[in-house]
Amino acid sequence: MAAQRTSIPRPPRSRTDKPARSTAKDPTSKDDSRKVALLAAEAGLEKKATAIEIVDVSGKVDYADYLVLMTGASDRNVAAIAHEVDAHLGKQGVKSISVEGLPQAHWVLIDFVDVVVHVFQRDVRSLYDLDGLWMDAQRVPVPSAAKAAVPKAAAPKATAAAKPAAKPAASKVSASKSATPKTAASKSKATRGSD
Repeated sequence: MAAQRTSIPRPPRSRTDKPARSTAKDPTSKDDSRKVALLAAEAGLEKKATAIEIVDVSGKVDYADYLVLMTGASDRNVAAIAHEVDAHLGKQGVKSISVEGLPQAHWVLIDFVDVVVHVFQRDVRSLYDLDGLWMDAQRVPVPSAAKAAVPKAAAPKATAAAKPAAKPAASKVSASKSATPKTAASKSKATRGSD
């Protein structure tokens, strides 16, 4: 005798139920996301992150409005940058929902819902090439990056001005060194000739 199966009734789903992540973004949400992305970039700069890019992926993907890409010099630097970004945004009231990639710190991903921050080591960033993947997406200028680059550009000019002053002194030394072997060679010739 076969037993009959009965189905368990499910409650009807109302049309007001929303998914965990809303696919329809309102303009204020995108403006807030942009501010979060800029704050993340500034926090990265505080820990010497380089090659910072803010990629606008709104309308292209449903998981974020902005990707913030940055590079650290080593695993310790990547970890420090990631911790600073998470702490700095936490102080601003923006909590991350996930941090992946620690403690190895080759590639750390910090998810702030509408903003996803990627902190890479140089070789890992070039391997995965998210910059190339999103090459057609708009970039948001990072204002602090331009300010941080100015002192670095000014520093080589100051050292370049100091180098010409050092070169004549070095050329005098090299001239005296080159004169010394000639003198020694002429002395040895003179000694051979007198024997």
